[in-house]
Amino acid sequence: PEGVTSIGDYAFSWCYGLTGDLVIPEGVTSIGDYAFSECYGLTGITVESGNLYYSSVDGMLLSKDGTVLIQCPGGKTGSLVIPEGVTSIGDYAFSDCDGLTGDLVIPEGVTSIGDYAFSWCYGLDGTLTLPSTLATIGNSVFYGCSGLTGNLVIPEGVTSIGDYAFSGCYGLTGDLVIPEGVTSIGNTAFSQCSGLTGDLVIPEGVTSIGSSAFSWCYGLASVTFMGDAPTMGTEVFAYMFDGFVVYYMPGASGFD
Repeated sequence: PEGVTSIGDYAFSWCYGLTGDLVIPEGVTSIGDYAFSECYGLTGITVESGNLYYSSVDGMLLSKDGTVLIQCPGGKTGSLVIPEGVTSIGDYAFSDCDGLTGDLVIPEGVTSIGDYAFSWCYGLDGTLTLPSTLATIGNSVFYGCSGLTGNLVIPEGVTSIGDYAFSGCYGLTGDLVIPEGVTSIGNTAFSQCSGLTGDLVIPEGVTSIGSSAFSWCYGLASVTFMGDAPTMGTEVFAYMFDGFVVYYMPGASGFD
């Protein structure tokens, strides 16, 4: 209702019986984390034009300046177009939006994608395009996006890949290239990405690889470490095909 100025964390989370379009009054000055996450029945979010803190585009909730995409309603269907000008996609922004279909194109200018941002969007059934401006990939960002297809190209500017980031994306194909700037690869980051192929190269700058990071990636033929052994969890390359080979540079330390 009019007069509300603050909506707290998780305020309507899991209210999947709510339907239709949600209207945010112009007097709302703060919206907490995950306030509308998992609201599967909502098909749109509209912010009144006089609101000084938030805006809406194509039924999605954004910051007033349009740089932060906060929430896509869980009932939104059809192809997804992320508005130009967005630089950050928030945690859980599209989580469980399984009515979205087609390609997932994240536009140039986006520098960060929050935790679980596209998790379980298994209706997306086209190619995944990541922008060259991307610097961080959060935890479970594309977890369970089994419908995404095509080559997985990680941009050169990425420095960290979170836990479960691409886990279960078995439709992604092609050679997996880890950019030179990456320093950490999270637990189960690429687990079950069985469509990835070729010879994996771990750059010299990678200092940590989490447990099960490449487990069940049985399309990979080999891995080559370009520097000293990073800190590694358990079963990093578990459940690979017979013949999978590990290489490391002469004089490199930390390998047994």
